[in-house]
Parts: sequence; C-alpha cells; structure tokens
Amino acid sequence: MADTIYQQLRAHVHDLRLGAIAEQLAPALEAAEREKPSYTQFLHDLLAHEVQAVEQRRLQGRLRFAKLPARRTLDQFDFSAQPSLDRRLVEDLATLRFIEDKANLLLIGPLGRNVSPSCISRYSLYFLKAS
Repeated sequence: MADTIYQQLRAHVHDLRLGAIAEQLAPALEAAEREKPSYTQFLHDLLAHEVQAVEQRRLQGRLRFAKLPARRTLDQFDFSAQPSLDRRLVEDLATLRFIEDKANLLLIGPLGRNVSPSCISRYSLYFLKAS
C-alpha cells in the first residue's frame, strides 16, 4: 500500500533533518484546519519554528566553542565595582558596531571581574586565558 501524503511529508521532513518541523507538523496541520491561514502564512509559521530551533542550536554551539568561564549578560555587569569604566563605551561595544567596522576588541583583566564578553548571539568568539 502506498504511503499517504502525510507519511511522505513526515519522511521528507525526517530526511531533511527538520526536527522542529517534525515536532510541530501534526499540531500545525490541526491548527491550520481550524484557523484556515493562507498557504504562505502556514508555511511561514512552520518554518519559523525550524529557524528558531536552528538559531538556538547554533547559539549553544557557539557558547560551547567560546569556552567562557561563566555566562553573563550586560544587565548583570556591576558598573559600581569598576567606577573607572566608561558605561557608555561598554554599551556602545555591546552594539557590536566594532565588528562592522572590522576593528579588533581585546578585553584584559582578571577572571571574575566581568571582563568576559557575552556578545555571541550572532558571532563566533573564543575566550582565551592568557597566563
């Protein structure tokens, strides 16, 4: 007996390794039956799940590759502990404009002093201890 279109679709999704779409396919098809979105909207929503999953996996890979000693965000940075540090400069660096300008950035300081960069959502970086 020939596979149904749904079974063929599941096989294609599996062959293409679209894991997030595989997880969302049945609920997405059920929702589409009820809500009747346009074909374009349905495809957009389904692919958006896959894109989000891929971006999350890439971020996790970059975090592992960076080997940061601890994960911190700029919101956690204690500017009062470093009064000589220019907050506006740090916030400007957080925009990552220096990357577009093809400039290098070197942060130097002892570990535990909030010098670990945390701007790796779209770019690869490597944390290195110079001892």
